[in-house]
Amino acid sequence: MYMSSETQGSLSLLCVEDEKDARKLLLSMIETKFPFVKLFEAENGKEGFEIYSQQTTDILVTDISMPEMDGLEMSRKIKLLNPNVMIIILTGRTDTQYLIDCIDIGINQYVLKPIVNKLLFDAIQKCIDSISINRIVKEQNDFIAALNASLMTRTEELEALNSELETFNYTVSHDLRTPLSVINGYCQVLTELCGASLDATCRAYIDEIANGVKTMNELIGTLLNFSQVNRSELKMSRVDLGNIAADISKNLKILELSERNVDFRIMPGLIAEGDKTLLKVLLENLLGNSWKYTRTKEKAIIEFGRKEANGMDIYFVRDNGVGFDPKYSDRMFAPFQRLENCEGFEGTGIGLATVQRIVHRHGGKIWAEGEAGSGATFYFTLQEGNCLKACPDL
Repeated sequence: MYMSSETQGSLSLLCVEDEKDARKLLLSMIETKFPFVKLFEAENGKEGFEIYSQQTTDILVTDISMPEMDGLEMSRKIKLLNPNVMIIILTGRTDTQYLIDCIDIGINQYVLKPIVNKLLFDAIQKCIDSISINRIVKEQNDFIAALNASLMTRTEELEALNSELETFNYTVSHDLRTPLSVINGYCQVLTELCGASLDATCRAYIDEIANGVKTMNELIGTLLNFSQVNRSELKMSRVDLGNIAADISKNLKILELSERNVDFRIMPGLIAEGDKTLLKVLLENLLGNSWKYTRTKEKAIIEFGRKEANGMDIYFVRDNGVGFDPKYSDRMFAPFQRLENCEGFEGTGIGLATVQRIVHRHGGKIWAEGEAGSGATFYFTLQEGNCLKACPDL
C-alpha cells in the first residue's frame, strides 16, 4: 500500500528486547527498511510499558521471555491502554495454548525465531497498512461527522428563519387588512354621500381605489393561506380525491357562470391518504389553473387521474391549455414567479408554491411537463419511499 509522506512521518514503533545486541540489530534493520518510522527501545517489559505509557507508539515489536515483566503481560497491559495498538510478537513457541493466549490479548502478528528479515518486514508492513486504513477511515468519519454537524446547524438555522418568516408573513398580512378595510369603508362613504355631486372622473378614481383594495385584500388572503400551509397540523385520513375534484369542477362552472365548453375527465376511485383540507387546497389550485389557462380553447379538456410507476401512485392534472416553455419548469413552484405566457391571466404567483408545500408536507414530490401552446401536466406523489424511482429528474 502506498503511504503518503504525511502518514509515514507520523508513525512510531517501540522495540522491546532484553538482549542488547539483538535489540540493536532489530532497530538497525527496521530503520533501514522503514526510515520514516520513529523508533523507541526498551530492555524489558516493565520499561517497555513505562515508555509506551509516555509515547503511545503505533506499533509494538516485543520479545516474550524477559526479566521483570514478560512480553505477553506487557502486551496485555498496553492493550488496556490502547486497544488499537498493533503488536508483533517475536517468539520461538508454537504450542496451541500459547497461540490462544496471544489471540486473547489481541496480538496482531507474530514472527518465529530465528527471525527471517522478510517475515519481520512483512509483519511490520501489514501493521503499517492497517494503521493507514484506520487513519483514512477515521479522517473520513470525522469529516462526515463535522459535515453532518454543520448541516444540522444550518438546517436548524434555516428552520428558525423560515419559522420567523412564516410568523412575519402571517402577522403582517393579518394586520394589513385593518387599514384596507378603513380605505374601502371611506370609498363606500364617498360614493354614498357624495356620489351625486361627483363627476365621472372622480367616480372612476374611487372605483380604482376600491378595485385596488379588493386586489390587495385577495393577495393578503392568498399570503395568509400560504403561510398557514406549514403552520397547520396534518390530520391524516382516507380522502376521496375524485369527489373533491368533481365538487371543484362544479364550483368553477357555477362561480364563473361560464358558457365555456369544458370537458372534465376525472378517474374514478382516486383514494389517497392525507390531510383532506390541504389536499382540497392542492386540487383547487391545480384544477383552477387548468380552468384558467384553457380559457382560450374552443373545447377545453381537463383531466385528473392516477398512474403507477415502480409501485408508486402518481397523480396528475392534465390540460390542453396554453402550456409553458419546459426550460422554465424549475421556476414554476417559486413564490411570486409567473411565466411569460401568463400575461393576460389573473393570478398572484402563489398557487403552485402552495401546492408544492402541501405535497412536501405529505412526503411527496411534484413536477411538471408541458410545451408552449400544447398544454401542461402536473404530477405529484403523496408518500415517502420510492418516489425518487418513480419521479423523473428528481
